[in-house]
Amino acid sequence: MKIAIDTRPVAKRKAGIGQYVFNIVKKLSEIDKENEYILFGGPIKSLGKNFRQKRLIGKIQRIFNTLWKRIYFPPIEWLVGKVDLVHFTNFVVLPTFAKRIILNIYDLSYLAHPEFAEKKNLTLLKKFVPVSIEKATKIITISKFSKSQIIKHFKVPEDKIFVIYPAANEEFKPLSNLDREKVKRKYKLEKDFILYLGTLEPRKNVETLIKAYNELPLIKEEFDLVIAGERGWLYSNIFKLVKKLYLEDKIKFLGYVSDQERVLLYNLATVFVFPSFYEGFGMPPLEAMACGTPVICSNTSSLPEVCEDAALYIDPYNLDDLKEALSKLLTDESLRKKLAGLGFEQARKFSWLDSAKKTLEVYRIVYSGYEKEEWRSKK
Repeated sequence: MKIAIDTRPVAKRKAGIGQYVFNIVKKLSEIDKENEYILFGGPIKSLGKNFRQKRLIGKIQRIFNTLWKRIYFPPIEWLVGKVDLVHFTNFVVLPTFAKRIILNIYDLSYLAHPEFAEKKNLTLLKKFVPVSIEKATKIITISKFSKSQIIKHFKVPEDKIFVIYPAANEEFKPLSNLDREKVKRKYKLEKDFILYLGTLEPRKNVETLIKAYNELPLIKEEFDLVIAGERGWLYSNIFKLVKKLYLEDKIKFLGYVSDQERVLLYNLATVFVFPSFYEGFGMPPLEAMACGTPVICSNTSSLPEVCEDAALYIDPYNLDDLKEALSKLLTDESLRKKLAGLGFEQARKFSWLDSAKKTLEVYRIVYSGYEKEEWRSKK
């Protein structure tokens, strides 16, 4: 097979989709030495000899993206040549002559919660996702929850959709030799702390976490709240709330942190809290569990599927629920140890190698299935 993969999300690898595409491609390079791959988009280093890359970054990528959005032209074959199969990894099928098409749909948050989506992104997704789903031979999504939502909203046959989970990277693990005081000095963390890690945007529900923390005076006295992650859409309300509640000295904003820094923070945190309203999968709770950190997370969307019995669940719309969970977990060391152990075992159920093997199997199904259909039609 000659397979083209859209690696444009890798140019923004710090985002969840970029991480997913990067890790799938890296593992495919390890396990598949037979098929030929042409990657178009962000570059990925140290791949096998059967992987070629058509770099599409910076100004060139912006030009192509604009053309694809406005006039749906040119076909990707202008970049990759003739291929047997194309894997579009970011919600939208670009113009192509290919008959075998695989499409990644990670979640439908833009339909479930349009109030949490930027207007320009909402417009593009509403325009392109339905037609992309129609064009796709098979769809890959990242949770059973997301699969159910695709079936619900687009009436897609169940056998058209494959669930292929992400995983925590190998560096996310307990660090037995962690120099806690050194790390605390690095991040200017004087006390033990509660950790949130994720994009700062309304869907992540960070404001409810801040309010719950503020209303627990004993917890607030003993623990700081550390918030790490990039500033996303409408992030300013979070900082306004912190200022309004006079919490500037209690809440530490670290901004974007690298994978290495995230591992340190997960290991150092007393608990990790993820009160998001909606997730197609939810990588941060899985990463925290892989590091042996007890997790509090929402009981909505895909999160119970990801964490199973290894987390303490809360209703993200209920402030008292989050307050109770924080108080319970931060005052009960035995419960923290129990959840840490369960979480570590839960995280081990997910593997990028397994995800890549399943992706390769979808390629084979699509390739052989199309040939069978073509043969039947001729006969």
